Amino acid sequence: MVRLAIWIGFASILGVVVATLVPHHGNRYVDDRAVYLLAAVGAAGNAGFGVLARRWRGRRAGGPLLLAWGVGLIGLVASLTYVGGGYASDYYLLYFLVIPFLAATQGPRTQVPLFALLALEYAMAVWAVPLHPSPGDLLLHLGVLVGAEALGWYLAAALRAEEMRRARLQAEADLKHVLAVEANHRIENNLQLVADLLSFEAARPQASLRAVVDVTISRVQAVGAVHRLLAADGNGQIQTRSVLEQVLCLLTERLGSESRIQARVEGSLPDLDSQRATWLAVAVNELATNAIVHGLGPNGGRVILRLEQGQHCRVVVEDDGPGCPVHVEGLGLGLVRRLVEQGLQGELCIRSEPSGTKAEILFPTKVKEVAQ
Repeated sequence: MVRLAIWIGFASILGVVVATLVPHHGNRYVDDRAVYLLAAVGAAGNAGFGVLARRWRGRRAGGPLLLAWGVGLIGLVASLTYVGGGYASDYYLLYFLVIPFLAATQGPRTQVPLFALLALEYAMAVWAVPLHPSPGDLLLHLGVLVGAEALGWYLAAALRAEEMRRARLQAEADLKHVLAVEANHRIENNLQLVADLLSFEAARPQASLRAVVDVTISRVQAVGAVHRLLAADGNGQIQTRSVLEQVLCLLTERLGSESRIQARVEGSLPDLDSQRATWLAVAVNELATNAIVHGLGPNGGRVILRLEQGQHCRVVVEDDGPGCPVHVEGLGLGLVRRLVEQGLQGELCIRSEPSGTKAEILFPTKVKEVAQ
């Protein structure tokens, strides 16, 4: 806009000079020397304002500079109208270039006083020349100028609205792109996690296809619970208690259909990022599965998931079964330890007594910084 204004400004000044040099209707109130002087002042001002505006583009001083430029243009055209013969002068037509410049560079609140100043200065320039027009002719010119101002204000408002709409659409497109990249990254990580889980289970001695699939289903469901909450919220943080409640509910529905199992969650944990929430969900799923399958007897029992938060998060999975040996390979303790110690940077402790088995996960609430 500034570059265009510079070129239009110089073209207008050249037009003023040419119009003064070529023969024109005689008017004893026209002062050609004053016209040349104003044209020179206008050229110098146009060059100076243009250079400063391009240097100060985007800076705090850029707005006041454009405002001063606009006020100067209003005064220049009014002065040209006066020295050009007042009402008989056609220099007022330059206002039709000034008005779009003001509409494009000034906000709606600033345009109103500037347009009022433009109309007032034109009326004063006309009436300052002894050759007065009729009130009807003056009102006609002023009406045309006011109409041009209203049109310029409307077009500028429409352009700003369109610019804001495009900026909003661009921001939404950028956000969708970022979310798509992030979603692709998370899906890739979790697919790799699922593949690792399958490989982990399949590597067991005498592993059967049915056993691999059956054990992996609950692990995949734990990952899916994290993604459901992530899709519902979308801010990148996961409501940890909600995820663990879903994990426990899915397990009791799938594994506790033939026995009476009471499962509940007590306490709360802070929201976690999706990666740590996934690790914790899979670890709790593994421990709760062990509690239901190995810890409880055929008559069922209770599984309680206790959550405590502070500087460290504490997650306890306990049952009231007869207890079981913790060294049994089917418990998948290697997987749980890997998730807790390497992923959550925490500790795992399991105690089995005649009154039940208790598995405790302790990990820091905030992620520890890893030195590069």
